[in-house]
Amino acid sequence: MENAALRKKVGELGEEREILRNAAKRPAGVFVSGLVYDVATGLIDVVVPPARVEA
Repeated sequence: MENAALRKKVGELGEEREILRNAAKRPAGVFVSGLVYDVATGLIDVVVPPARVEA
């Protein structure tokens, strides 16, 4: 993935987490995080740390 595309996706992860946190049809108490998987190295980078979502 190109650096510009990766930066864009990493920036969107926080927004996507907020969408999940505010979703009406999700169970309370779940954890939401944002991860990026590097297919070349097999490494996972946590870009949005896990946070518990309450009702």
